[in-house]
Amino acid sequence: MCGIAGVLSRDRSSEATHRAGKALARVSHLIAQRGPDSSGAWADAEAGVQFAFRRLAIQDLSPLGAQPMQTADARYTIVFNGEIYNAPELRAELAARGAVFRGGSDTEVLLAGWAAEGPAILRRLRGMFALALWDGQEQVLHLARDPFGIKPLFILREAGNVWFCSSYRALVRARVAPLSPNLAAEAGFYLWGALPEPLTPSREISQLPAGGHLAIGRDGERLSIISPIDSNYRHPLPDVPEVGDAIRGSVRAHLLSDVPVGLLLSGGLDSGVIAATMADQRQDLTAVTLRFPDLPASADETETAAAIAASVGARHSVVAVSGAEFGEILPAFLDAMDMPSVDALNTWLACRAAASAGLKVVLSGVGGDELFGSYPSFTDVPQWHARFGAIARLFGRSGWRRAAFALTAPLSGLASPKVRGLPLYTGSLSETYLLKRALFLPEELAGLMGRDRGAAALAELVAVAEAWPAALGAAQPRVEVGRWETMHYLRNQLLRDSDWASMSHSVELRTPLVDVALHAVAAPVLAGPVQPKEYWYANLLNNEQKAILYNQPKRGFGTGIQDWVISRPELGAWRSVPALHGRTTPWTRRYGYAVWQHFSRAT
Repeated sequence: MCGIAGVLSRDRSSEATHRAGKALARVSHLIAQRGPDSSGAWADAEAGVQFAFRRLAIQDLSPLGAQPMQTADARYTIVFNGEIYNAPELRAELAARGAVFRGGSDTEVLLAGWAAEGPAILRRLRGMFALALWDGQEQVLHLARDPFGIKPLFILREAGNVWFCSSYRALVRARVAPLSPNLAAEAGFYLWGALPEPLTPSREISQLPAGGHLAIGRDGERLSIISPIDSNYRHPLPDVPEVGDAIRGSVRAHLLSDVPVGLLLSGGLDSGVIAATMADQRQDLTAVTLRFPDLPASADETETAAAIAASVGARHSVVAVSGAEFGEILPAFLDAMDMPSVDALNTWLACRAAASAGLKVVLSGVGGDELFGSYPSFTDVPQWHARFGAIARLFGRSGWRRAAFALTAPLSGLASPKVRGLPLYTGSLSETYLLKRALFLPEELAGLMGRDRGAAALAELVAVAEAWPAALGAAQPRVEVGRWETMHYLRNQLLRDSDWASMSHSVELRTPLVDVALHAVAAPVLAGPVQPKEYWYANLLNNEQKAILYNQPKRGFGTGIQDWVISRPELGAWRSVPALHGRTTPWTRRYGYAVWQHFSRAT
């Protein structure tokens, strides 16, 4: 896990190259926390390409694992952020075909694979990655991300130059180029509490789409998508042992490391299963759990986490975080926030605790709810659509919808906007899902942004095709909901937050339940008979662990932040959401509005 950055300059004069090099040095300095172990740089002045790298040494800790890395013939040069979990298998195969390896890093395997197969190697990778590779012979810059989008890659275009970086804020703070606000991004954040790909808060900066491969050469640019995950929802239903074996295999693959691997352990089923599976394959397990003394006892997961840790023989580090500490925590948290989000505080705190425990790598249970259909959305969305869809379809397009929403304004003190939206936003499954996950509704943008800006922002957002995945037309509504949860909520919020929240503490966070091989086996579960997650996890737990994990209610990962933010001047805007007052306004809406205002000022 590392930080990468670079630039491809059309102006290759010595003055322009020097100026770009100085700007890249600033960017590299700003991503140092992603890789504090060492740094590297490389440039081809004639081609106008420069790379920068910050290393968090996980595999092959020697200088042979350093980047930027080149092939022996100097044709290919790469900077790479992430981990390739099937690198040992690929290494053996490539060596049998004549490849020679000097070190033991997955970067060298990736480079050798590209030399042998070109971009086709991307479809064979099991892991998380964002990479930049320069082909000196063809004079082409290749940029790519893993299919789930676990690792970020931001692209800035200005004056004929193309910049890339692991961090949005680094490109902004390095003042690489003048930037302008992105209205569509502001609207997207208000709607969902996170930005849908490819949007960022700046018009000039975009996210390379998850699974994207962008080739930039003399003849222009070409974007393609690596192994779309949609097809996994169409496979035949697997049996229980097959799913269990796939989970076990994914955890085993995610343990590939030359440094200790720990676990972020909540009291939930997903991280508990990972703990049990890790313990079967590794004896020196350290688990980290957060405790929030300000929360009621019913929300405290520490006792369950401690019982699981004891059952697997793990060293258990419990770190308490109280509201009294929040005043010191909040400024650092907001400063680390690479993209605006209404979530991530729990992950940021957990990774801070992991770093304090001496861990550089941790596994997380993120992704299990999307894969096995255990969010409330899997039942709520089909039910809302069935109950209110016929009414919603009567209102037709947005003009009628706006009028109907305005007519219910007097009820704002009695009913939440989502309740008011039930007869308006349930005409299709996709709109119903939007309603379920919405922070604000489209009709509220005028109150947040002003009438003209809100209308323009919504029009721009709708025009961004990547902002909303099209329906599959699946027979089972759960399949559609699972796909949207994976391609929207998981991708645009949970995984993105996991990246910057962990890397701000120089910790690599791995997600064994977000894995291409596991997903191919387990995603079809959603198309089968309704089964609780416990059914699919059964053969991975012993009876003691089942007794601990199965007999408890499902709880979200709370922190108490709703009480902590009230008096904080950094988020003072949370008190005054314009035109949206009312006692039913959820605290998350006020917090989300305040986060955007703070983030916009800070960047």
